[in-house]
Amino acid sequence: MPNLLSRRLVGFDIIGSKVYQAVGEYFFGKIKIKELREYNGDFEFEVDDLIIVNIPWDLILNLNLQMPMIKKRKDIENYIVLEVSQNFNLESSEFSFDFLKTSNGLEVFVVRKADLNEYFHKLESMKIPEPDIVYPDFFKESLLLSKFPGYNIEFFINSEYSGLIILNGSNIESVRYSELSLKYLNDLCNDEFGYNLYEVEDLDDEVLKEDVSRFLYNFLGDMFSLIEREIFVSLNSSQKQLTIEDIQSGFVYTDSELVNKLIFEHYTDSEIFNKIFTARNFKYPVIKPKYLGSLGLITRGGFEFGKFKFIQR
Repeated sequence: MPNLLSRRLVGFDIIGSKVYQAVGEYFFGKIKIKELREYNGDFEFEVDDLIIVNIPWDLILNLNLQMPMIKKRKDIENYIVLEVSQNFNLESSEFSFDFLKTSNGLEVFVVRKADLNEYFHKLESMKIPEPDIVYPDFFKESLLLSKFPGYNIEFFINSEYSGLIILNGSNIESVRYSELSLKYLNDLCNDEFGYNLYEVEDLDDEVLKEDVSRFLYNFLGDMFSLIEREIFVSLNSSQKQLTIEDIQSGFVYTDSELVNKLIFEHYTDSEIFNKIFTARNFKYPVIKPKYLGSLGLITRGGFEFGKFKFIQR
């Protein structure tokens, strides 16, 4: 019988060919981080493990719906099934969904069951058990951030893609997936120095890191321009037709230590971020940015047991 007072949480954040694993222990309302590592299949699972895995945003169909004049969850779900079927030409047996109530209505997330089954087969080939919980990219990172009043922007970028979330306090206004990534900077770094960004960060060579930072700074302006473009597109497509003047704060975070350091040091180079950039506190100290997603996943796992707080390792 599972021990509900102590439960191991195992999160897998899959980004491209990389799998980042976080292992935590839930005990009496607290989560203790036990391990952060790159997963290669050599992990001994326990029968009571709670497995949480990210689901890539490119598998998710997103739909914004007006809030219906009904209150029962079952009736809302039936309404969503009808709308999803009509909007995406899918039978109810062909998809799974979840939804959030927002100030704009309903934010619905749909996954075709065929895509989900294929994803589960991929997990099996990686020696990852079928998960108890799947949780979308970008939301998993957002779980670890402190929230501010008013309209705020959270922009997350990794080596494969990026996502932007507009919030009103802790309520989601809109979500946008983008193909903007760190791949270009990663390739430039590899061509110039023989190491990619993440390999440089794992080396014990501060001189090389400084050289790479100076090199990357030459391209930071272009990166800010691309981020600003994504922000304007998201604002213009929001249901409330928000403008940059409506935004109280903005935050950009990547899975690269070097790029984050450049952004934090030079955000004033961006006209937009010079006005709205605000540093955020994390619910748990993020030692390596590449593990932010996996930490977010075990945070989501902890919600299964009620309120909790992190404690130091």
